[in-house]
Amino acid sequence: MHFNLPDQLALEVASYDKTRKKLAATMAAEDRAKNKKKTYPNGKPSNLIPSDIVNDRTWSEIVEAINARPAKQKAELITKPIFGEEPKPIAIVYYYKQLWVAAWLPKRADDGYVYGVTVAYKDTAAARKQCTEAFFNNVTTLSECMFDQRGDESKMMPRIKDGRTQWYRKTVFFSKDDFNSGYTGNYWKSPDQINHHIISYGATYEINQKIRRWEQELMKNVPTFSGGSDRTYFDRMNPENCKFEVIMKGYYSKPRWHSQGTDYVHDLDTIIDQLAKRFSHRCMKNIWAAKWFRSMVSKAMADTYSIHEEQTASMVYSRDALVKPYAILYQYIETIYAIKVIYEDMDLNLLHSRYDWLSRIDMPGYHSETGYEWIRNNVPVESFLNMLHMHYQKEVDSEYRSTDSKTGNKHVYMHLYRDTYGMLTQCLGAERIENLKPRRWRLQEWHDHLMAESWKINNPKVALPQKLFPEPIKVQIKEQVTLAEPNVLGTFTFFQPIDTHQLAAWGRAARNCVGGGYGYAEGVKKMKHLIILVMIDNKPRYTVQLTVDNGVMRVDQIADIGNRRLNDQERSTIEDAFKDALQQRESQLN
Repeated sequence: MHFNLPDQLALEVASYDKTRKKLAATMAAEDRAKNKKKTYPNGKPSNLIPSDIVNDRTWSEIVEAINARPAKQKAELITKPIFGEEPKPIAIVYYYKQLWVAAWLPKRADDGYVYGVTVAYKDTAAARKQCTEAFFNNVTTLSECMFDQRGDESKMMPRIKDGRTQWYRKTVFFSKDDFNSGYTGNYWKSPDQINHHIISYGATYEINQKIRRWEQELMKNVPTFSGGSDRTYFDRMNPENCKFEVIMKGYYSKPRWHSQGTDYVHDLDTIIDQLAKRFSHRCMKNIWAAKWFRSMVSKAMADTYSIHEEQTASMVYSRDALVKPYAILYQYIETIYAIKVIYEDMDLNLLHSRYDWLSRIDMPGYHSETGYEWIRNNVPVESFLNMLHMHYQKEVDSEYRSTDSKTGNKHVYMHLYRDTYGMLTQCLGAERIENLKPRRWRLQEWHDHLMAESWKINNPKVALPQKLFPEPIKVQIKEQVTLAEPNVLGTFTFFQPIDTHQLAAWGRAARNCVGGGYGYAEGVKKMKHLIILVMIDNKPRYTVQLTVDNGVMRVDQIADIGNRRLNDQERSTIEDAFKDALQQRESQLN
């Protein structure tokens, strides 16, 4: 049974009606929300942007939105719709640490300024505590600033009444004249140096993202230097900073021989004089006077200036691009210097004709002159150059070879020569002057040869026992076919090292550690194990380690060249040959 109450009666008993009571409460809350006065915890500044760019209505909506957002999101990017394109950023507004900041682009190109900024904060105790720095510091002279909130009223921003609240507020239109006076900072996100610097991570990440989009639009029409920081975006707006000589003495583009802080002079004799002071050794005197070298410097000068002219015509001037011609020249000079200190009286044509690759190798720095005389007396200069060239050719195309950021070329650092020279001086210092020449002048061969000789200095020759094979035993490798006379494929030679020096030489030839540490030689001396060396057709091949226990000989390991492990077929072949060698040794003993 149910009754539909008339409207008036229903109102009379509404307090008993659960559903209508909830609905009435919801409607009452909505009415209160509508009638509630909006609050602005971060303040309600009047329009910080010229009204022809952002009208007052839009501004009020922006202020309301920023006040309602959490601290990390108190920023608004203002854009202008463009048909068929992405909306164009025209202004940015944000609130951070009691400070309101607004930055915008001019409406027209002939408005007489590049961008505008307004900063404002309420005259309250909390705001004054956060906004105590100097605003709009001069980048050239940081002690100079437009406004200083640190006490002196005459230097502070104007204090104005906005509504019922007192504000410190100032709008600045930054022009080319301001940039020329040193005000080239990124004041849209760093109005002061300490408290209000918006960074790209942490609590200001989201604010920075919106600032960055506006910043990119700003810089589309601003000629800039690449490199450096956004605090120097407007350096190129000053004609003085665009002069070739000024750019060339700067950190990014100055030649390596150029002293920091001195003026760059684009003059051939001046540059050669600076080079002569940098490389003052007597061996270089005839280089500075050589016509071909002066022509080389002149070309580097012309190439550098040509790059400057190309960069000047570009919106983004890459100072790094200027570095290449002089960097290649300097690399070449460093290389020939390292050669000339050894072969002081050499034919300069040998250096001139090899420019292409001598400018792409990196010789080790000066160590000592201990080995120079020996090299002069024993290594012909052309053999020396050929060694370097062959090593360069071998290494330059390596997949691990990176491109030098200054020269744009792949360089080969002569580590191998550095190590070779170090071992040469070690041998000479120990008066071990015999047998220092390799079989032929190849850098790797000379390195390996001297490594063997220098190793002997610290490792005396010690005889090793040769109980198993006191004399080499040869075993023919025969084709595995059923024939009366099978084909001979090669010859195994089994022997034991006679001393530690021979074992070390084998380790180098086989490219394994048997001749070095790990106790192999010591184990042989104490008869803990045997080391058997195996050649195939008189070329080093296998290294075998054996142990004997209770009359049983066991193979612990067999390694091929470079410690390569054997496959089943190779292992079977050498085991058969080893059995044959043991039988031959047994016959000798009988």
